Amino acid sequence: MTTHLINKHPFNNRKYVHYVKMYADSLYALSYLLLEDNTAAEQVTTNTFLELCEPFAQDNWDPKTFSLHAYQSCIRQCTERVVDVDRQLLSPDTPTLDEKALEFLWYGLKLPLIEISVILSNSIPTLKEQLIMIRERARVKASTMQVLPRKNLDQIRLVNLAQK
Repeated sequence: MTTHLINKHPFNNRKYVHYVKMYADSLYALSYLLLEDNTAAEQVTTNTFLELCEPFAQDNWDPKTFSLHAYQSCIRQCTERVVDVDRQLLSPDTPTLDEKALEFLWYGLKLPLIEISVILSNSIPTLKEQLIMIRERARVKASTMQVLPRKNLDQIRLVNLAQK
């Protein structure tokens, strides 16, 4: 995927190519998580780098903020692509796009809250509240999952082996 992205850029800046290689996988993963579609995730990832290409070439661009701008652009594009669904039709346990993004940035990429705050344009206290809700939802989900007795697991393994 990285080579495909690098070939699309109109200029050959080694520093920019470095950033493309460094962030392509995480941006694609975030896009896929939010959109649940390979093609759309690839398009968003490519468009993110194309969008940042011009500002990156400016003299006043701060490369230290590249990841923040990249994640912001990615989330904005995903949000624009997602059709607004009536939240009342969904289960209250269904995470919003922002919650999915927060969960990915915090648990997946392990970014500090200060960076996530900038990316998602939310205050740190708001993000902490959302993380508490995400953890609570996960705890409730885990507690309601049915645990199969050991005997049933052994039977499932035997059936799977017999089918091979």
